[in-house]
Amino acid sequence: MLTLTHFENLTDQTQGTWINTIDPTPEEKQQLLTQTGIPEDFLTYGLDPDEGGRYEYDDDSSTGLVIFDAPVAQDDPDLPTYTTVPLTVIMTGNGFVTMIDDQNILTKIQAMLAQPTNANAVLLQILYDLSRNYLPPLRAINKERITLARRLQSDLRNRDLYAMMGIQQSLVYFKLSLKTNRDVLTNLKQANALNFDDDAIDQLDDILIETQQATEMTEITDAILHETTDTYNAVINNNLNDVMKVLTLYSIVLTIPGIVFGFFGMNVHFPFTQDHWGWLITIGIAILLSALIAVRLNHRQFFRK
Repeated sequence: MLTLTHFENLTDQTQGTWINTIDPTPEEKQQLLTQTGIPEDFLTYGLDPDEGGRYEYDDDSSTGLVIFDAPVAQDDPDLPTYTTVPLTVIMTGNGFVTMIDDQNILTKIQAMLAQPTNANAVLLQILYDLSRNYLPPLRAINKERITLARRLQSDLRNRDLYAMMGIQQSLVYFKLSLKTNRDVLTNLKQANALNFDDDAIDQLDDILIETQQATEMTEITDAILHETTDTYNAVINNNLNDVMKVLTLYSIVLTIPGIVFGFFGMNVHFPFTQDHWGWLITIGIAILLSALIAVRLNHRQFFRK
C-alpha cells in the first residue's frame, strides 16, 4: 500500500512529497521506482524486515538511504517486553519515502509535516524522536527488574524467572539496534552527503548524545540483570544441593534399621530371637545405631547448612 502526502519545502518554496509504503504489491513497487527514481536495491533493503541499521548514498540518483531501528512494545499485558523494527527513510531530492507500518511513528511524521518544513529537517526530527523513544521502555524495564528482584528474594518462582528472561531478550534487541543506530548517525555526520547545515550538524550531535545515553542505560541494566540472574542461579543450585544433602543424610540414617531388622530376620539362631521381648531389643539396637550415626554426622556438621 502506498500513501502520499505533500509538504512545503522552505528551501525553494516547492512542494515536497512524502510517500509511505506498507507491503507493496509488485505493481506498486514498480510505480514507486518509476516515480521517485530511487535505486532498486534501496527498495529491497527497505522492505527487508530483518535489515539492520544502514546508511548509503547513491551519487547517480542523488538518493540517500537511512535505516534506523525503532523500539516497539510487544503484546504482553503482564510484562513490558520490547523488540525493534527498522524504519527506512529514502531521501529523494526535496521529498522522501518511508517504509514502516507502526501507526505511532506514522502519526508523529504526519504531525511534523503539519508545519512548513523540509525533508532534511523531517529526517533529523524522526531520528531524534526515535532515539528518545528508547528511554521510556528502558525505565519501564528497570522498574520491572526491581520488582522481580524483590519478589525473587522471598520466593523463587518459575514465572518470575521467565519474566527475567523476557527482559534480557528485550535488552539484547536494544543493544544491537542502538549500536547500529550509532553507526548510522556517525556515517551521516561524517559523509554529509545530504548537505546538512551547521544547525543540522548540531542536531545530529544531539541525536548521538541521546543514542549514547540509551546505550549506556541498556548496558548498565543488562549488566545488573546478568549479575542478578547469576546470583539467583547460584541460590537455586545451593538450595538444590542442600536438599540433596539432607535426603542423603536421612537415607543413611534410615538405612540402619533396615539392615538390623534384616540381620535378625534371617532363618538362623541369634541372641534374643526366642526371647519374649526380643522384638523390642531389636528395635532398640536399630534406634541406638541410627542415633550414634546421626550424632556422628551432626558432630561433623553435615546437618548444618
